[in-house]
Amino acid sequence: MNTSTLTLIASSIFPVLLTFAFGILAGKWKHFSEADAEKINRLILLYTLPLGLFFGMMHIPKQVLLGMGPQSFWLVLALALAYGIPWLVMRHLLRRGLAESTLQAMVMGTPSILFIGFPILTPLLGPAPTTLLVVVSGLIQNLLVLPVTLVLMSMATDPAGHAASFTTHVKTVVKHPIVVVPALSLLLVFLEIKPPEWLIQPAQLLGQATGGLAIFSAGVVLQARSIMFRPSTIYPVLVRNVLIPSLCFAGLKAFGASPTLTREIVLTMAIPTGSIALVVAMKYKTMEGEVASSVALSTMAALVTMGAFVALTA
Repeated sequence: MNTSTLTLIASSIFPVLLTFAFGILAGKWKHFSEADAEKINRLILLYTLPLGLFFGMMHIPKQVLLGMGPQSFWLVLALALAYGIPWLVMRHLLRRGLAESTLQAMVMGTPSILFIGFPILTPLLGPAPTTLLVVVSGLIQNLLVLPVTLVLMSMATDPAGHAASFTTHVKTVVKHPIVVVPALSLLLVFLEIKPPEWLIQPAQLLGQATGGLAIFSAGVVLQARSIMFRPSTIYPVLVRNVLIPSLCFAGLKAFGASPTLTREIVLTMAIPTGSIALVVAMKYKTMEGEVASSVALSTMAALVTMGAFVALTA
């Protein structure tokens, strides 16, 4: 791995670490508390994230969605297995609770492609492949992984002890803006209905704040609880940063995938865990400290692990 590649990775990840630091300092100086972080999280869930997804979807050409090829198939498979297998292992093999299994699966299975995918992958893979990879990842995470996670967390934190039916939880979740807005946006793209720019631009203004707000609130939570170095925070990072991209590399090689395809999928799956996992943890007031620690550790470790996978797939 040459110096320019290392500089590229560092320059993409450093702003994330610096935003963590701002959140930590804001908490230390008593400018923001955990209660304030929860309010920021509410802003993210109800406004900035849905509007950001709306803006992003409205700028995806229909032909990009219709022209998805082998990269899409392998990426969808990788993302689904990266979330599904850890959940099954945590829930049925290790006998963890539903909430813990779901949040840990999200930490391990949701790379932060939407927030840092473009700055990291574009110089390495080119603009066209990166756009496709980010679009597909966004669709899978927002239309499949996130709704499933919300349903499972709703069931896990139900004060009635899961008394409500599965259908009831699903009906509650599908009304949420972070589920409704991406689905509606996808429909508009396929119907080739584009809202006026005066409606799209405000969505961009608020939507662009999502990543920074989520990471800042994570810093506030970390300051209140400090980074936790324990199995529940370290093992998910090892799975996210090392095991999953390694298995993708081995699997694609075994199936005879081209070096280009292998590089695209492996580098996408090597991106550190996304702050959306913490957004969900804070929404349901479950394992906030552990998830915030994993997000921070995964981001810091990516300075080394992503560089290793860049060299491996070169």
